[in-house]
Amino acid sequence: MSVEGNLSVQGEELGTWDLDPGICIGGFSQEIDVSSHDGERCVRFVDDAELGPTIVAFVPGTQDGFVFTEDDCEEFYVRLDRTVDQKGLLYNHGGEMVVDCTSENGTISGRVQFDGCW
Repeated sequence: MSVEGNLSVQGEELGTWDLDPGICIGGFSQEIDVSSHDGERCVRFVDDAELGPTIVAFVPGTQDGFVFTEDDCEEFYVRLDRTVDQKGLLYNHGGEMVVDCTSENGTISGRVQFDGCW
């Protein structure tokens, strides 16, 4: 697994923090989590059936997240390269996120590249 880059998040309920990612997780679906080494800070990309492509920024140390849609963003680019492990039917994700978004819940901006995210 490799993950590098930086995302900056700011919001009244989100707080102000930077994500210097150390962990990425793919799995069974069209989503990817990028988080800090300690797991306290996390951003998730989801290709949502109703909302379309979204970014979810989680309040550090919680499961409470705030959604940013493409409509909230001046820049919203996500590339997911997926391969499937035939034994476990898990997705191995690679790709990148480049975002610059502002909503009523706050802002998120930056770029992250990742590979080997199971």
